[in-house]
Amino acid sequence: MGLVIADGFGTEIFDFAVLKSIENRFAEPRYREHLTSAYWEHNDLFDVRWLACDAALADSRFRFDVDTPEDLNYLESLVQSGNITMASTAHEIMDVARGS
Repeated sequence: MGLVIADGFGTEIFDFAVLKSIENRFAEPRYREHLTSAYWEHNDLFDVRWLACDAALADSRFRFDVDTPEDLNYLESLVQSGNITMASTAHEIMDVARGS
């Protein structure tokens, strides 16, 4: 497994044929909402590979996903306090998060 980076900075890349395979194999409603869950829960059926990431981003203490109102409030406070913009790099965002 690769480095565990902060949630929200990760990227999943899938071949379209894999996504179609998941669609055809797994009919449960939860896999319709989160198609990639089947991939991770049944990764023995698929060719899973990890790409190297910058070790400076490998800090799993931080989350940048928005799943709850609290997540949104946290990210809004980071944006305001750290002058984060759409052009900010992941390193700049991590620096602000580490300083908060």
